[in-house]
Amino acid sequence: MFNLNIRRPIGLDIGQTDVYAAQIQEGRGKFLVRELMQVKIAGPSDDEALGAALREIAANENFSGKRAVAHLPSQDIFSFPLSFQINEGEGLEEAILRESMEFLPFPVEEAVLDYPSVVAPSDGGDGEYRATVVAARRADIEHYLTILARAGFVVEAVDFQVSSLIRLHNYLHESGRDPIVLCNVGGTRSQVSVVTRDNILAQLGVNWGTERLIQKVQVNLGLGSDERQARILLKNYGLVYEDPESFGQIADEESKDTGRIIHQLLIPLVEELVYELHKITGYVRAEEDYAFFDGMYLYGQAALIRGLEHYLAKRLNLRTESVNPLEKFSPLEGGDWPDLAEGPPFALALGLAMRTLRWL
Repeated sequence: MFNLNIRRPIGLDIGQTDVYAAQIQEGRGKFLVRELMQVKIAGPSDDEALGAALREIAANENFSGKRAVAHLPSQDIFSFPLSFQINEGEGLEEAILRESMEFLPFPVEEAVLDYPSVVAPSDGGDGEYRATVVAARRADIEHYLTILARAGFVVEAVDFQVSSLIRLHNYLHESGRDPIVLCNVGGTRSQVSVVTRDNILAQLGVNWGTERLIQKVQVNLGLGSDERQARILLKNYGLVYEDPESFGQIADEESKDTGRIIHQLLIPLVEELVYELHKITGYVRAEEDYAFFDGMYLYGQAALIRGLEHYLAKRLNLRTESVNPLEKFSPLEGGDWPDLAEGPPFALALGLAMRTLRWL
């Protein structure tokens, strides 16, 4: 239900090469986009560049207020599944803390833990709880919060990427009982999750993104530093060779040859993503006893690669859809509205912006 009195925060999605910012407002029965903004950065480890990007966003008067919800860069987040039992006299949090020590790459005293999904034991089962645990170094969180505060933001919460993506996906689609795969493709790193309506079954961070594809096209086609032309080729051709109907719509032979060349360049890299998708779906089938997946949804920069959804659907035998979230939002009256084609990379920022903070 929509509450017109709730004010939504600015969602700040800090990535490797960009910061995406979004703020929404509740209309009557739907969300309205107040503002979207993208600022490129050299990398989140460059504090000066990140601070400058955040100050630029904070200075945008189309955003309302300075209260924000943020994502830390994905390389600073650790996620792992746990299966555990609660010992006598022990609480849930104590049990998760105990079991997490084995998986953390740093001392537990330095960690901040969250568990966005916990499944209680079933009646007659082995008494094991299952949880998805998210961790980050406390020092890293404090470091980013300091940069955000110096830029003028008041950060009310740090969110987990898959939680934001689920929040957005549930607004865009009806959720069924069978698991689905959510894949958010980034520039250098992607997030793959298998979720049901109520639980996160598996989560995987993958060092795979569009930057390597762009670079391979640039190098092999002699484009030098012309990243823009490489992006156009990915958007126009991508993996369209895999879709006979779309490929047949390309009229001239020269363009068809270009499509074949781009296809040959991309396939070895795309197969790396296919391997990770097989790995996570295989894990869920084995560990969670799910034989059927309802589908896969591609978010983020996946839309940059024409035909990616057709290729993945064929390779995984799984219905696959590329999602542009702006198709289900409307602009605030009088506000600027970007080209719809620019919408997909704002997925995580929009999911962040949908988080309810009732004290705002």
